[in-house]
Amino acid sequence: MDPFSSWDWVPSPDPPTSPPVVKPPPGSSFMSYTGPSSSYFPTERGQHKPSLQLNVMEFLKKIPVSKQEDYKEQKDNRVFKRMTRERLRRERLSQGYADLYSMLPGLIIKKVTKNSIVDSVIEYLRDMEANVEGLMRHNKELKEKIGKDEEKGEMKFKISVGETSTAIDSVIETLRCLKEMDVKAHSIISEFSKEEGYVVVGVDDSKAAVADA
Repeated sequence: MDPFSSWDWVPSPDPPTSPPVVKPPPGSSFMSYTGPSSSYFPTERGQHKPSLQLNVMEFLKKIPVSKQEDYKEQKDNRVFKRMTRERLRRERLSQGYADLYSMLPGLIIKKVTKNSIVDSVIEYLRDMEANVEGLMRHNKELKEKIGKDEEKGEMKFKISVGETSTAIDSVIETLRCLKEMDVKAHSIISEFSKEEGYVVVGVDDSKAAVADA
């Protein structure tokens, strides 16, 4: 006897039905949901939609080779021009430092660098400024002395005789300075030793004679 013959055959229950779709009321901002779209899921097992990177690669492959070469050539030209401008700028800067170093008289630098050249120039300019101030002060003192000596009718100068000069050279240089200062001399008395000497110059106390000199 068939064991299944004693059992009444019971039909399987009906599959559950999805709830009816309720349409939104008129004028509503919502849309009715009809279920997930099949475009978001792979159609076959192991098959996916191409990624953005693959799309970009495919797009680049479609670009003609001539356009890619033109773009590369333009990029190389820009890089070359930028490197050329930078090289010219450095050459001009180095030449400027070299010219500045050549203008320093008798200056010896152990290690010639840009910083050492700038420091040496600053020191040289400070020394020159101090020398100019000293010469201006000495010139002022000479003018005051000339004014006082003109009243007496004579001028007295103290001269230092260097190793490379003689007493005659010192006197000639003194007379040359007097000529540049428009001083008219009518007598000269000099007295020299090995290292220094004095020159007494007789001048005309007449202002008209001084002006006509």
